[in-house]
Amino acid sequence: MSDEQVLAFLTPFTSQSPITHFVAVLLGGVVFTSMYLFTLGDAALAAATGSTAIAVRQTATLVAGVATGVYFALTYTRAIGGPGLNILYPILTIVTLPYAIAMSQGGVPAQLWTEAEFIFSVQFIIDGLKVGLPGVVAFIAVMLGWFFIGLGSEDAVEEWLTTHTSTTYQQQVLNRK
Repeated sequence: MSDEQVLAFLTPFTSQSPITHFVAVLLGGVVFTSMYLFTLGDAALAAATGSTAIAVRQTATLVAGVATGVYFALTYTRAIGGPGLNILYPILTIVTLPYAIAMSQGGVPAQLWTEAEFIFSVQFIIDGLKVGLPGVVAFIAVMLGWFFIGLGSEDAVEEWLTTHTSTTYQQQVLNRK
């Protein structure tokens, strides 16, 4: 992927204002944080140590990640965010917000959502996929449902993309001339 394609992938939808984009991303953070804290049950668990606390944080991250993936897929259907950005936002929330929440509760434990002690260990990767992948799958499932059921035809998808994405995105990512 060339630099131009990467930059085009990261462009926002053309039919929204910067404020709308900002508010949508902010609300995505609120969705994640709300679901994370609700699933934790006790905010103090965000910074607690031990296997039980890790397991609870894994579940909370998974649930919040799915809710956030669905939220950003729904914003995509309304042309809010960006065609490439909306898949990145749930991943970024999963990676950053549990740390921020733990910091607000007294500090990040050495093992936030995995018992692995080394970042390049198999256990770390497995745990990362276990908590992060369901949110991405939820995003993709909503998007596929919307493309196939909501829009219904290839012509409708093409019209929607032409209306809401930049010319640069269409040329660089969709390979239109």
